[in-house]
Amino acid sequence: MKTKTTIIAGLIVLLATVFSASNAQSTNPTIKVLPTTKEGVLKLLVVGAGTETVGIEFYSENGLVQSDAIKPTGRGFNKRYDVRKIMNSGFSMEVTTAGTSVIYKMARSGSKLTPILVKTTYTYPLVASK
Repeated sequence: MKTKTTIIAGLIVLLATVFSASNAQSTNPTIKVLPTTKEGVLKLLVVGAGTETVGIEFYSENGLVQSDAIKPTGRGFNKRYDVRKIMNSGFSMEVTTAGTSVIYKMARSGSKLTPILVKTTYTYPLVASK
């Protein structure tokens, strides 16, 4: 009987730990840049950003080319960007939210763009103790 109670208590502790760890990880938004079937068009998908403003910046080899800021409503948003006029060989895109920053480099295959994830940075609030 003691063994059964110990196993059940251990299982409850394990499930509580897994649940709290997955809950802590889910506070960061999901950011994806997706290719489309249209030439020179990218799709940005942001889920879980809350009400924080999302900053989007497009860079060429010469520096910042274009920027955008979106205030999401609800759970997130989906937006298309036509980048035919600004894309070149060193073209990249940076998306920044309150807890996450993502950089995508754009690879050109013919007339289509393929986003390649280069870097993801998570920023957590600093917790101080007395």
